[in-house]
Amino acid sequence: LLTSTDIAVAHLGDSRAALFHAASGVCEPITRDNSPFADVEDVDGDDDHAATNNFYAAERERVLKAGGKIDNGYIVSGGLRINMSRTLGNFSAKQNLDLLEVEQVVTAQPDVWTGKRVPGDYLVLACDGIWDVMSEQALGMFLGPRIIVALPSSTSGAGLTQTCVEVCDECFRLNSADNMPVTLVDAGDFTHSSNIKGEG
Repeated sequence: LLTSTDIAVAHLGDSRAALFHAASGVCEPITRDNSPFADVEDVDGDDDHAATNNFYAAERERVLKAGGKIDNGYIVSGGLRINMSRTLGNFSAKQNLDLLEVEQVVTAQPDVWTGKRVPGDYLVLACDGIWDVMSEQALGMFLGPRIIVALPSSTSGAGLTQTCVEVCDECFRLNSADNMPVTLVDAGDFTHSSNIKGEG
């Protein structure tokens, strides 16, 4: 959701959103994977991953309290074996009538991120076929020169469309074996966005 001043992203499933800052070339993750099985390592010692690790701990607690099990990176509930704790489907893990929807082994309640819109920022929405082979840092390095080239064509969206095509092509080259929907949204001018789907 884009307003005149803010961005809000409601996230669940195996997609991920990031914010690419064209001015610095940094691609900032703004969603947390709904795969709460290993804490994020705080490599620089500034404890900036504490909120994410607290979120993951709460997800694990909910799964176990609702009767699910965690086995080698997967949630096991009845006949279901899934590596995500928040999804739209997977109804067999949402059948406990004694629990609220948000208390089930798997819930459809999204994790929500909000932030300010800044000219020159681009919202990246992509599925796991992109993120399986590209980190946010790698994607930022890939997007940097292409976004600058795309800017003159942004009034038609053609430049951003071509950039999405090139992201998919690069992920194919990197042997992505999953689906690759990717969308770029100009957060400084929300009248133009582009998306293309590549199937792996």
